[in-house]
Amino acid sequence: EMGIDAAQERWEGSMRTETNLEQAAHFMRIRLCLASSREGEVRDFIASSSTAPRRSLATVWWDK
Repeated sequence: EMGIDAAQERWEGSMRTETNLEQAAHFMRIRLCLASSREGEVRDFIASSSTAPRRSLATVWWDK
């Protein structure tokens, strides 16, 4: 509708993993808009959860 001829490429990539559990919990708590008092719950969830090793991604681009 805007006259943009966009192209798209779908691909798979690795899930982002944090090496520092404390930093991961802090970052996720903020993204979830939770109070700082909930950070321990978030840390426990991350520690006990397994994540998918791959995820579907897409790159979208267009020429000027």
